Amino acid sequence: EPLSDNYGWVHKRFVTKVIKAPKIETPPPPPPPPDDTVIIEGIVKPYGMVFKRIATHKLLTSDNKIFLLKGNKESLDNLNRHKVRITGKPIGNKNQKYPTIETQKIEALD
Repeated sequence: EPLSDNYGWVHKRFVTKVIKAPKIETPPPPPPPPDDTVIIEGIVKPYGMVFKRIATHKLLTSDNKIFLLKGNKESLDNLNRHKVRITGKPIGNKNQKYPTIETQKIEALD
């Protein structure tokens, strides 16, 4: 820093203008789901309509696990055989052969 009552100069050939790029704000990450909410990715497949069956579709994950899906039948029908990300809550008995997920959000990944 110069002392008081001092000044200086710089020749214009030693100075270049720099245009400051606008700051790009990234959106904050989505909040984590509540404790019992799960997020699972896989391929939706029809499960069939049978009397008193709780689910209409199933989700097959990349590691060959099967989850039964309960939710909006029309939305699930539209995503048959598509890769999706399901956000939902587990329902039913935890000792079931295939866990059942009540879908809250469905995102198509393909």
